[in-house]
Amino acid sequence: MEAKEFAKLFGGFSTERRVEIISTLIEAGTEGVTFIELSRRTDLSVMDIGNAAEALLLMDLIKISIRGENKILTANFKLLDSLFQEAYDTFGPHRIRPPKEDESPLPEGS
Repeated sequence: MEAKEFAKLFGGFSTERRVEIISTLIEAGTEGVTFIELSRRTDLSVMDIGNAAEALLLMDLIKISIRGENKILTANFKLLDSLFQEAYDTFGPHRIRPPKEDESPLPEGS
């Protein structure tokens, strides 16, 4: 994943409201929740949720579907899993730090 894509997707977590919405949707699982239920669980207004959800939808971090008369929001589990796994693989503690310009890549005495 390119740095630009990481920045865009992690931007989805740039406000407390967005983090709260995504966290609640993750807790709700694949069934998702309605706007009203999400409002009840997060103490955010439906208007605030709508504004944050619009940005999250554009980033594909959440999905919206219609069941009967209700709009159901769900987390995009596949993308979230991929995002965090790739971030861990790229930036995690197991990666090997490349040598700095003034460092030799070989151990001393070689």
